[in-house]
Amino acid sequence: SPGSLLEVRGGTGGGLPGGAGILTLSTGEVDHIVNGDVLGLISFSAPVETSGSVGQSPAAAIWAEAEADFTSSVNSSSLVFAAATDATAHHSDRERMRITYEGNVGIGTTVPDQTLTIANATDPHLSIMRYDASAISDTEILGSITFGGSVDSGANFGYGAAIRSYASENWDFSAS
Repeated sequence: SPGSLLEVRGGTGGGLPGGAGILTLSTGEVDHIVNGDVLGLISFSAPVETSGSVGQSPAAAIWAEAEADFTSSVNSSSLVFAAATDATAHHSDRERMRITYEGNVGIGTTVPDQTLTIANATDPHLSIMRYDASAISDTEILGSITFGGSVDSGANFGYGAAIRSYASENWDFSAS
């Protein structure tokens, strides 16, 4: 018997490695998939009222979206993550992150043009945090961003420059 309301089990001896199960979500569109069409969507929701009788309000969603008009040789798509504080998680204006078919990740943008694009109109941040339950000594590295490259498909990677942040004093968290 299944361990949950939906359980997908793979078979043995074929398909994916290890006989992994496949869950398929697909559009009902039969004519032509065009740029922006949603191909499948997973919705995360909960009852609006505690009694559960009013309906479901979507709190978050993940969907696949066509990045171009589909042809026999093109099926480029993105994976989109959305979150909301109201019943609008299924709308593109609630998009929080996107992974394109090229592997670019966008946070705060629907068109990431770099490996990682973080966009925010008022206060863009990238936080690199060191989590350590003990003390951090003066001059220890708290985090770094390293720039480098490879000229031979990644076999020999070279570091060109780094931005490092160091502790300017001793930090002792054990006393708090």
